[in-house]
Amino acid sequence: MMPGALLIIIPITGWILVIPMVVYGFFLLFIAWGFLTPQSWAHLWAVVNANVLGVVLSSLIVLYLQSDDIKRRFT
Repeated sequence: MMPGALLIIIPITGWILVIPMVVYGFFLLFIAWGFLTPQSWAHLWAVVNANVLGVVLSSLIVLYLQSDDIKRRFT
């Protein structure tokens, strides 16, 4: 997913949650890339999936917490 598309999906304050997850996910990805063998493709696939899942879940959480419905409940 392109950063511009993420900016549309995630409110600006959502970057506080998303940036560390993305950086950590790519850090793990580069570690896995250095040790790629035919047996480690499953590990690489798990790292990529965890990175994508972390970004998607954090985006949904931020969007939910910033929804107008939540603001109306607590104000």
